[in-house]
Amino acid sequence: MMKRFLILIIFLQAYNLLAQQDSSRMYNWNTGIDVALLTSGTVLNTYFLIEEPNGQRFISLEEIRSVSRDEIPSFDVSATYNWNKTASNWSDVVQVASVVSPFLLLKSERVRAEKWMIALMGFETLALNQGISGFLKVSIDRKRPFVYNDDAPDELKYRRQVFYSFPSAHTSASAAATFFGATVYSHYYPESKWKPLVWATAATLPAITGYLRYEGGKHFLTDVAGGYILGAAIGILVPNLHKVSNEKVSINTFGGADMMGLSLYWMID
Repeated sequence: MMKRFLILIIFLQAYNLLAQQDSSRMYNWNTGIDVALLTSGTVLNTYFLIEEPNGQRFISLEEIRSVSRDEIPSFDVSATYNWNKTASNWSDVVQVASVVSPFLLLKSERVRAEKWMIALMGFETLALNQGISGFLKVSIDRKRPFVYNDDAPDELKYRRQVFYSFPSAHTSASAAATFFGATVYSHYYPESKWKPLVWATAATLPAITGYLRYEGGKHFLTDVAGGYILGAAIGILVPNLHKVSNEKVSINTFGGADMMGLSLYWMID
């Protein structure tokens, strides 16, 4: 395993050196950045897969009967009165549309010239977002709003997933994808007259996703807001970390037996 990891690092470093010789490229491989992002995404998603079946309990009938809206902040209580399966189903549709929307970039010949680099960045974006979202879900252990709603079927309240309220992964995935696409588009076409529409669409799709999750009783407003901010930040950050002109950015992993983290250095003139 270690040999394979070293081979991967050597390959990425070699590709990075070759890519730096091509001044026409918008994005470059960067060994430190790519290994750190891929490793972080893999570790966080693996943690969620391990903790998801083992670390979370099923809710009991007694706990269902004992829940009270009084334990919820006043600004989040409104979500506990929502239960709309149609809205929940439509949130799936809008999320999928958001995630596939960056493929529209392939209509550009300039983008197609770097399609594999952009595909890697897209994978890193979604993997890191999913990993962080999953890590927060199993760590925070927040009940979904429909648990407090008598209109929601009790059989849904017994499931382990009722504790995965924060953040809204639908919203974060939607935001990560659309903001990634808008950022890449802006890098290639900084003077485009379509930029305002691209960014407006990027901001609107995850907002719709989040609203539908709220209306469906699956998430509180704070879950949606947290997911939106998380996804948007990752969607903007990953392309900027790879941008050729951004030579003052470096990212590295650190940690030991019981922890792992990332260090990000961004020099500002």
